[in-house]
Amino acid sequence: MNEEEGQLKRFISLCAIIFMTLSLVCFSVAQTEEEGMLQARKIKTTLGLEYFSRKIAWDVTRSSNLKSLLFTFNLEIEFPKELSANTIFGYSFSNYRELAFRGLPFSLTIGEETGTVRGFIIGEEIKKGIIASEKLKIDGLGQLIGFLGLNKEWKITGLALPGTAEGRASWWRASLGPVFTYRGFTPFFPYVYLNLNTLWGTFRMQEAIGELQATERQKMYSKSFICIAFGFNYDLTSALILKGEVSFLPYKDGADLGLVIKAMYSF
Repeated sequence: MNEEEGQLKRFISLCAIIFMTLSLVCFSVAQTEEEGMLQARKIKTTLGLEYFSRKIAWDVTRSSNLKSLLFTFNLEIEFPKELSANTIFGYSFSNYRELAFRGLPFSLTIGEETGTVRGFIIGEEIKKGIIASEKLKIDGLGQLIGFLGLNKEWKITGLALPGTAEGRASWWRASLGPVFTYRGFTPFFPYVYLNLNTLWGTFRMQEAIGELQATERQKMYSKSFICIAFGFNYDLTSALILKGEVSFLPYKDGADLGLVIKAMYSF
């Protein structure tokens, strides 16, 4: 079994664990006291496209940009008492331009053309209604998304001996906060999502030059931790919803950016 097959099996195992965990949660929270039955009020499927750019620090004084494009599929189950659980699967292209590895025998810096690493996306999102009135709805929303990168190999040129470098990256992003939705413009529902938002991860680079081999790991974390997101849900029909969102994540020397487009279908 090669490395990519092993990574795919680990991804499938993680999906199975999350699915079983979600199922247990669903069975426990959806049971009604009166009937003793399990009831899901609505099931929603979503196709999504997301882009974000985050400034990441990976040394005391050094930082670079992480840019990711995510293609996602969501399966959301809505339960009584304004509770929903959303499982996220997908595929991503993450670019680590200017990430440097100085502890290897031959120092490496990832370039613009070679810095994109492909991988799988997996995550979970929980949403709970807090306050609802005729014009305003407030929900609590928490999300955890992980990127499990596939191995990527580069050739090292300009040396007397043949050399290669093999990298593998992963990151996790967590967010938590309230969503304020205004319901006075039906079927257009604008919202503001204020949340704590952090990203952390690891990039492992293995270098081989002739018989010489070495490995270096770079731990990274986002420089931004506060997110302000402006978005909307637009009900095209009773079952089909379009969603758009733009987010800003300020930090000391600038701001990160995120964009989301989704199409949601309920049944």
